[in-house]
Amino acid sequence: MRQIDTEQPDLSAHNFKSLSSHVFNTVKQDDYDASWQIKTRFVNQRGEAIKSTTKRAMADPEGARRRKKRKPQQESDGVKIDSRTNAGSQLQHTDEISPHPNERAIPSPLNNEGHEFEPRPRETNLSSANAPSANALHLQNSEPTQNLINAMMTELKKVTVDNIPGEIYCLEAIFPNYAGQSEPDPLTVLKATTDPDTMYWHEAMKEHDRDEFRNAMQKEWDDQVSNGNFTVVHKSKAPKGALILPAVWQMKRKRDIKTRAIKKYKARLNVDGSRMKHGIHYDQTYAPVASWNSIRTVLIMTALNNWKTKQIDYVLAFPQAPVERTIYMKIPRGFEIENGNSDDYILELHRNVYGQKQAGRVWNKYLSDILIKRVGFVQSKVDKCVFYRGNVMYVLYTDDSILAGPDESEIDKVIKDIKQADLDITIEGDLQDFLGINIDRKPDGSIHLTQPHLIDQILEDLRLDADDVKTKSTPAASSKLLSRHTKSVDFDGSFNYRSVIGKLNYLEKGSRSDIAYITHQCARFSSCPKTEHAEAVKWLGRYLKGTRDKGTILRPNKDRDLEVHVDADFAGNWNPEEHWDRDTARSRHGYIISYAGAPILWKSQLQTKIALSSTESKFTGLSYALRDAIPVMNLFKEMKERGYPISTAKSKVHCKVFEDNTGALEIARVPKFRPRTKHLNNRLHFFRSYTDGPEPEITCHKIDTTDQPADFLTKALSEELLVRHRKEVMGW
Repeated sequence: MRQIDTEQPDLSAHNFKSLSSHVFNTVKQDDYDASWQIKTRFVNQRGEAIKSTTKRAMADPEGARRRKKRKPQQESDGVKIDSRTNAGSQLQHTDEISPHPNERAIPSPLNNEGHEFEPRPRETNLSSANAPSANALHLQNSEPTQNLINAMMTELKKVTVDNIPGEIYCLEAIFPNYAGQSEPDPLTVLKATTDPDTMYWHEAMKEHDRDEFRNAMQKEWDDQVSNGNFTVVHKSKAPKGALILPAVWQMKRKRDIKTRAIKKYKARLNVDGSRMKHGIHYDQTYAPVASWNSIRTVLIMTALNNWKTKQIDYVLAFPQAPVERTIYMKIPRGFEIENGNSDDYILELHRNVYGQKQAGRVWNKYLSDILIKRVGFVQSKVDKCVFYRGNVMYVLYTDDSILAGPDESEIDKVIKDIKQADLDITIEGDLQDFLGINIDRKPDGSIHLTQPHLIDQILEDLRLDADDVKTKSTPAASSKLLSRHTKSVDFDGSFNYRSVIGKLNYLEKGSRSDIAYITHQCARFSSCPKTEHAEAVKWLGRYLKGTRDKGTILRPNKDRDLEVHVDADFAGNWNPEEHWDRDTARSRHGYIISYAGAPILWKSQLQTKIALSSTESKFTGLSYALRDAIPVMNLFKEMKERGYPISTAKSKVHCKVFEDNTGALEIARVPKFRPRTKHLNNRLHFFRSYTDGPEPEITCHKIDTTDQPADFLTKALSEELLVRHRKEVMGW
């Protein structure tokens, strides 16, 4: 072994050269359907976890013993240990275990706590003649675990190449009941590995345009070095016991949202935040982003007052902020130090590099401080990602921003001041697309929101992209109800059910309120889909194929104020054949919040409590709708106080609520103690102060059931009713 040179290398970018020959295969979570949890007997037909006979099976759902720390072995049974066999070996210096000479170890995934599972041999015969070596740690002998491991081994044998580790499995997808994560933000749920234009380094190096990605990698590296985001140091410079985090490349072909032509190749260098430890590398991670309410409010104000818009993007946004704590990262794949061994050097981060768990929070605090203290913006008290300066409104979603106002020169002055505040930005021009939604301003002043490219992806996933595929006129069959269908045949996995549901959810939140009901109904059974659920998804796909270029049309009417339409379907999912499932007794409510006749927010939601009457279900929907409506009211109040042209029939911002149930209206209007509704007082009467008094801020009005547009959010309708309500809400 030669002595390691501890002299600092030259930090200039030209001392690093690109590598391209080392590639490996990977198994993606979206290649498999969640129904194989049933086949491995982790859940039963009803989606319930099966209790194991072993004591630790439920406490440790993966059913694997964590690897015990041992001193590193240089040789075992005459076989030399390759310290690079496991992707996490450089992070855990004492965790290597010697495999049997005749066994080929498979890289181990990590569990939810960051521990590695023990490696299993690639091919194992359970006979005594071919038994594993004594050094191997064995998994618990529980039947579900063993079935799962067998399934994993079958797939790993097909894809593991030259014993090179990769991204093998996402355990949150394999064990959704143990992931412990809340419902993802609908704005980010679309980000999935099914996008063929998003890939890791090893995947990009197999593509025909790999040279373009290499150029993008070099540009990213040069930018990071020139900005002083990190410096190269010897490993000995890091404190003893410091965790050296891996570097991960994220590759992306960025396409024009209309033509789908490639307009840019992007390579982003990230730190592997999954290895970061709470209390050591970070404390809090929450970072606010603009809500759909605020985004559509700005768009409606733009259409209503013929405002000018500009879209700006921050170049290497997160690294513009300083790092919160000292963090070390490995030399990224594709680069090596020319005058030294790359394994002996690491990167010390000075800026807020992408991938850290708290990176979004650090960036948001840094940018907000600059916008307020140096650019002169005033932050909204209602939405922390809305800012005001003069007549200009600014909406921020991470690093994508919208500037809107009546005077284009005032917007240009704001952009100039942002640049002078040492923020690196690019001007994207007039607003054309935002967060994957195509924004088309028509000559008549209306704004059309569409997502045809996302619909194309959904149709391709469902294999409905052929020209001869028949279409449907409604998103769901009005004569069929979806339930668990426990006696039906399991879904055959012909498409990735969860991935398609995720895309449908993003499509619905972005521009397609007409699919909200059936999308959420299908999403309820993602953990154990049956044939009926898959057929419902395909029916919806056929409907989207016939309405590919449709979306939501924002055509404001100055004569209308802030309005809320609420409806509920009392116990509409009741199925006597599955009486044991209490979810069939739940009611579903839906509501639409609109301003000047243009929708700001819509939601279709299964109620968490079982309503005892139609009046209770309707009043529950009314209460939930006002939980969202009151913050929207406060935003409009704030805008009016700052001089923005809010059209309203009264001096105050006023909200009208339309409900078709007389009992629910009576409860909302009259604060009377009723024996059959007294249990609703504490939970649902929070809005009472807005409806009381001589000049209430919220008034409730009766509407005919046939004129209730929120009806299509609560149930599957006939084509006639669907078209009627769709015209009212979506404009087509």
